[in-house]
Amino acid sequence: MNIVLAGCENYSHFNLIKIAGIKHALFSYYHASPTSDSFKKIVNDSNEHDISMICDSGLFTLMFGSGSGGHYDLKFMIEYADKYISEAKKFGINKLTIVECDVHKIIGMDAVFELRKKFEDSGLNIMYVWHIEEGIDGLYKMAEKYDYIAISVPELRKLFKGKKDRYQDAVHDLLGKLKKQIPKLPKIHLLGNTVDETMRTKIAYSCDSTSWVSAGRFGRGFIFNGETVKSAGIRENIFIEYREKVSSLKEFKIIVESIHEKNPIYYLDHLTCAFAYKQYQDYLDKFYQWSN
Repeated sequence: MNIVLAGCENYSHFNLIKIAGIKHALFSYYHASPTSDSFKKIVNDSNEHDISMICDSGLFTLMFGSGSGGHYDLKFMIEYADKYISEAKKFGINKLTIVECDVHKIIGMDAVFELRKKFEDSGLNIMYVWHIEEGIDGLYKMAEKYDYIAISVPELRKLFKGKKDRYQDAVHDLLGKLKKQIPKLPKIHLLGNTVDETMRTKIAYSCDSTSWVSAGRFGRGFIFNGETVKSAGIRENIFIEYREKVSSLKEFKIIVESIHEKNPIYYLDHLTCAFAYKQYQDYLDKFYQWSN
């Protein structure tokens, strides 16, 4: 299982995960500025440090975030997808995968299938996302056809909310069915998920989350306790002690000094969380490395 840290649209965040040694990052096309100096630095560093990048279309953010209530029809989605694909080809990122457009909640699955033709013909590395509306047979077809697919964990989380059955069990059930049904599995991504229970598998290839930046948003950070990543308040002693331990590591000495010159709490907290996930990645590589 490869941990992908999301929220890397700006260089300040991307730089921290690079320093921590993370090799997989995700950014949103909606928030990215491909012509900016910040994005150019991300491109250069991702290539230099051999970091795999996933670009999400950002449509979900647009439709249910800042652009909530707008008029989004198939014509709009086609124009958005065309621009998205065209600009992705110009990013210059060596190890780039882009996620297909997430439009089914607004204009239905027929539109998803229509847009998939564009992504299939793009020549880019594409991650195709399975949605519950496609059913288990649809998941099997995707696994047989594509090299990289994703299961939308937030959809499962929403589906099972308030029920006695758990979405974590549903994730493992889907992975088990895929392994049994498909002779040669594609790479499987657990979209929007860094829940420990669902990360401990050799079937899924990767997962992602923005949880590592929650220290700045919600005042909660992450530590590695030897076997997993645990959440802790940034003012709790357990997090402070872990942050001090990370700060004292010789490989971080220069960057920690520069962080203190800028914003000692915000950036150091996020570097600490990124490093916690790097340590957990090392643990997963030892016991749950993807085996296809």
